[in-house]
Amino acid sequence: MTESFRIMYNDFESTKDISGFTEKYGENRRGIRFLLLRSLDSTNLIEIMTQFNIQPEKGKFEHLLAQAYASDININDIVGYIDSKRSDIDKQRTAAEDGLREIIKGYGAVNCGLRNDKVDDIVKALVRDKTIKTVDILHTRIENEIVPRIQNYILWSFYNQTTNDIIEHCFINHPKVLPTLRKIHDIDFFILTNDEIIPFDLKITHIAEDFFDLYSKGLVRASEDQADSFIVDNNNKSEIEKIKEYYKNRKKDLALPNYGGLSKNEILEILLNSNDHEAASFVADMFTTRAVNLEAISSELDKLEWWNYKYQGERLFSNNNRLFVFLAYTNVFEDGRPIKGELDYIGDSVASLLDSICNEKINNIRYHYDKERSLAGDYSVKSISLLIKKAK
Repeated sequence: MTESFRIMYNDFESTKDISGFTEKYGENRRGIRFLLLRSLDSTNLIEIMTQFNIQPEKGKFEHLLAQAYASDININDIVGYIDSKRSDIDKQRTAAEDGLREIIKGYGAVNCGLRNDKVDDIVKALVRDKTIKTVDILHTRIENEIVPRIQNYILWSFYNQTTNDIIEHCFINHPKVLPTLRKIHDIDFFILTNDEIIPFDLKITHIAEDFFDLYSKGLVRASEDQADSFIVDNNNKSEIEKIKEYYKNRKKDLALPNYGGLSKNEILEILLNSNDHEAASFVADMFTTRAVNLEAISSELDKLEWWNYKYQGERLFSNNNRLFVFLAYTNVFEDGRPIKGELDYIGDSVASLLDSICNEKINNIRYHYDKERSLAGDYSVKSISLLIKKAK
């Protein structure tokens, strides 16, 4: 194993900047060739080397990868090998998904019920509650408070994982998408476009309310020499600022409760339930404005992509190329994640996106990140999006 390979291997395993990695090792497409080989498992590496009359040496995955990398196997050879496995992958995933679409179609409404997926938090809150003085009370609290939330979390997790897997299958079935044959961090597949091979991570998510707030203030396209692709226009009020301002102005005469901790949807429901004509008109205007903004976002998805990089959480930070599938309701102020169950519609939309994909349609996003000192810096990355929207 050469020192240069060891450095590259260690760089990739530790990096949170996949885009920077491919740029750093861009000469002669060394980085892409490495990633393609890294996306194979040990059996694949042995098989491809054998096909090219290379005797695989005994050793762990890293050693086999180093041997394959040091060989004359080129990018086209690797692409051809992975492509030859496409049918097997499709059969395996189709068999694994048997019956799952039917389950999702009849799944009904699901809510996660847990913040940040932390089951332990609700357990700790209960076991540390010193007001519990008898075993009967403990059992009652577990049955009424803990079990329903954990059950909802399990139902949501199953729904979330199953829909993720089926949607990902829609992508890797397409001829412009090259699947990975083993898990590789921050890369789900490669997209073949023009003469390029670009690694992408698939992100299926809803449009956050914080983005709607920023978008409603106004996002101005920045010049190429600036660190961020967009600048926020702080001269305008955000969606939540407009809602809260109106609420505060009408709070006394409508005898409204405090809005602390309430969502936009909950605040608007209170205003609507006040049976006041002016308040109802304001609520209607907010829904109309949201629909208009969502339609505008459809034609400038790079702003939404930028926001998802700029404001990503530091714990899971990654500067990797992403293919986003955004989900949004057109007529309610609610999280659009349940739309993931519209599998046929999403599958058709995925095919249309990939049929037309080319370098010109892939966005180049720039952003300055400063939520964590160790990660602070200016980044650039490639991204493309699909927006799935529907009325609830």
